Amino acid sequence: RLQSQQIVQENADKSFSFISEYRIAENKFFQLASEEVRNVVVAPKERFAIGRDVREYEQPASYSGRSYADIYAFDLMTGAKKLILKKSASPLSLTSPDGKQMLYWGEDGHYYVLDLATGEKRNITKDAPTSFVDVEDDHNNIFPPAIFPQFFALGWSKDNASVLLSDAWDVWKIPVKGGAAVNLTGDGKTSQVRYQRRYVFDPRERGIDLAKPLLFGTYGEWTKKE
Repeated sequence: RLQSQQIVQENADKSFSFISEYRIAENKFFQLASEEVRNVVVAPKERFAIGRDVREYEQPASYSGRSYADIYAFDLMTGAKKLILKKSASPLSLTSPDGKQMLYWGEDGHYYVLDLATGEKRNITKDAPTSFVDVEDDHNNIFPPAIFPQFFALGWSKDNASVLLSDAWDVWKIPVKGGAAVNLTGDGKTSQVRYQRRYVFDPRERGIDLAKPLLFGTYGEWTKKE
């Protein structure tokens, strides 16, 4: 069985495609992905791309169970690569609709937003009157885990000014450049009803339009009603 897995991996390595960019107007070609940073995803609006390098942490992860990655930002105008997060344990990063900001989870139990152009980082949940730490996770964690994957972040607002986060009960609107957190659902924690999945009916949605109604699936923690 091990040998067959190795054969499959060998074939996958041989046929691996490295994401690249060709800028027609400037007649320039940039190879973004490489043997070092294989996983590269282009952000919305195609101004930046995000890459993950796990080489340094793969072997320790096989016996510790703790996954890390070095996160890079690629400038798609120049092809330049810049390290923006070293040894990140964030389970997921979420880029804003304009492709200029990235939301991620910090090891201190807070969400951060990183400006992909400047590298500036901002703690956006430190003043929120709730916690986004998964207090029900009973693993031997070395830092507070995010509520993931059931809830995590529900998305960015259409105007790039805020993100919608879940504390496993309610959905909160968190401004990314200062301002008060707003509980959009209001009664989840007090009534012991979890506001879970947000229903999206427009496949072309690019950011959440907060001027329109939001629809959520709910689950009663003790009644089991949905």
